[in-house]
Amino acid sequence: MFTNRMFERLSEWSANISILFIGSSLIPYLSLNKSTSVSADFLFGLILATGSLWLSLRLTRISERRM
Repeated sequence: MFTNRMFERLSEWSANISILFIGSSLIPYLSLNKSTSVSADFLFGLILATGSLWLSLRLTRISERRM
């Protein structure tokens, strides 16, 4: 059984992973020439970042509901 503190920690970890995915996707993309098209790696990173952010918000909502 998870405690509220465990849900909060999981939410923090998920938010940090989301920031990592956003950074690893955007930094190489911004350094490229603007005329290049969006790569599959960029889209995959954004999908992972969105999923991690959604998980973080969901875990925060669960921990608040259990209080």
